[in-house]
Amino acid sequence: MSVLTELQKIRNNFQTDLRNWFDIAHALIATASIGSDKVVEYMQSNPDSYYSFAVPININESQTFASINKLQYQKIFEIYFNHKGAIAELVYGRIIQQWYDFLNQIIEQIVKEHITGVKNYPKIPKLKVEIDFSIENFLEEIPRLARENFDFYKGTEKTKNIETSLEQNLDKELKQQIKKAIIVRNLLEHNHGIVRDKDRAQTGTNSIKLIDNSCQEKDFKTDEKVQITIYELFRLKQVLYHAAKELIPD
Repeated sequence: MSVLTELQKIRNNFQTDLRNWFDIAHALIATASIGSDKVVEYMQSNPDSYYSFAVPININESQTFASINKLQYQKIFEIYFNHKGAIAELVYGRIIQQWYDFLNQIIEQIVKEHITGVKNYPKIPKLKVEIDFSIENFLEEIPRLARENFDFYKGTEKTKNIETSLEQNLDKELKQQIKKAIIVRNLLEHNHGIVRDKDRAQTGTNSIKLIDNSCQEKDFKTDEKVQITIYELFRLKQVLYHAAKELIPD
């Protein structure tokens, strides 16, 4: 059996992280769904009941508890129903961040291999690093500094530069799906998930297509709020899993 290269180890760890984050989404969404049924059941039999969170406080050397927030079960259910996609949205953003971290790790590793003579990577992008020559073995700091600089690259630029550096070309459909995912992540982060003309234009289509809860592709157009489902998370996981394999083959 062949020994895995450092890049292959980075790829395998990333693919494991993808599986783990999808499982986290599965577990949280399933638990919320099961729990919502219990909330409705309890709410119907106890309409005035509420759930609260409290913190301990000391008054005159005696400990008591002060409520920091409380919600009636009816309100809890209303909030849950109106924000059912929150968990999927959070995991979606976390998976995209895992992709960025994966690309950053690649650049750090290939810079390390390049400057130590392990392997030549002539197409590494130009990176700005500030070297402190007072540090012993300062050359060992260059890969880390290169990674820190690369972290400021935009998502699509990261992907393109890694393709060039590794001299690997991602499948066209994979690249399009990754680009769309980055756009969706950004509009969730910066525009409350509402599609803008510029978001739609960046995809080169009239809408942003995401898989809905019926496992069908749904078009989200300008001024519409995107919805992230467990099925769209699965597609994202699969896209990034296969993209990692294409960038760093066996």
